[in-house]
Amino acid sequence: MLTFKTHTVDVPATKDGPFSTTFDVDITRPNPSPNARAVVALQSFDVRYTDAEHRLLRLMVRAEVVGFGPFTTRVPVKLRLALRDDSGEWDDKFEGKIRVGIIIVDDDQTTVFSGSGQFDPRRGRGPATTDTLVTLNQPNHTGIAFLSGFDISYETSDHNVLEIGCGVESQTIEAAGTRFDSVESRLGLRDDSGFWDDSYQGAVYFNSLWFPTGRFGTDTGRISVTGVNEGPVSAESTHFVQQDVAKERVFVGMTGFKCAYTQGDHFLHRIVSGVSLDTVTNDPQKTSIEVKYKGGIRDRSNEWDDRYSCEGSYALLTVPAPGLSLFPRRQLRVKKFNTAIRHTLSIPQGSGS
Repeated sequence: MLTFKTHTVDVPATKDGPFSTTFDVDITRPNPSPNARAVVALQSFDVRYTDAEHRLLRLMVRAEVVGFGPFTTRVPVKLRLALRDDSGEWDDKFEGKIRVGIIIVDDDQTTVFSGSGQFDPRRGRGPATTDTLVTLNQPNHTGIAFLSGFDISYETSDHNVLEIGCGVESQTIEAAGTRFDSVESRLGLRDDSGFWDDSYQGAVYFNSLWFPTGRFGTDTGRISVTGVNEGPVSAESTHFVQQDVAKERVFVGMTGFKCAYTQGDHFLHRIVSGVSLDTVTNDPQKTSIEVKYKGGIRDRSNEWDDRYSCEGSYALLTVPAPGLSLFPRRQLRVKKFNTAIRHTLSIPQGSGS
């Protein structure tokens, strides 16, 4: 059994950084397991300098579960947030709103693997990627990874921003009769001088679930919005399944984001990216699950007057009714003209339980 809950944290204006807070999320669980685990996924972030624009030195958003007990009804979550340039020492006020999703795993057949992709200082190439090996030694398993945080910075000084982003993705490779499971992390940060010539560094944090193929439904998507000068912008994608699904049995979490100005680099005032479960509509023919994306990046000159592109990638996790499998066929509906959506579908084999 998997149990889901969403929680939003408003971070007040502060210039003492990095900001840190711990909060409890109350969750009702029907069948607690002595081997229960809890993980967190980012669902959205909206971070800004409070009353100004600045160059960027460091941006961090990170959430993690701390001190969870298998029979408790509260999940303690630690949230950290940082935004700064290179002048002074945390002298510029910043604030934000972070939404996270909690997953409690009361399922002995599901393996939880948490980790991070670490990126040493680099220049001249990007975005950078790294793989974290997951040791399962179990055939016929499906993995799904969620982004739980990131910490990205220029190495030595602040710069304008042209492009910033990160992401995670679960992968399985079979070679010479051997199965390799891993989570790939990617990270990128650059201004418009040269080509990735300013050294950047950081970390990408993730939580991943691995379970027998067909036990739960999985789907991934990526929504891109290009060349806009309004914001934050929204777009939607719709997933279809052939069974009734209760909304509380569907979870969506971020797997990555990218924001980029399209006409030169700029100072940073505000950056937004996130996904949410909009609607779950059941009808006799099929059930539609609609995911909404919201994103944007801007400086503080005028009002969203600089054109930019942004994208958000996400993963869906659904608990099927006993004896049924989810996502038996692939369909996609695009609801907004200026969105480009890439869909990758994982089709469970056999029946869920």
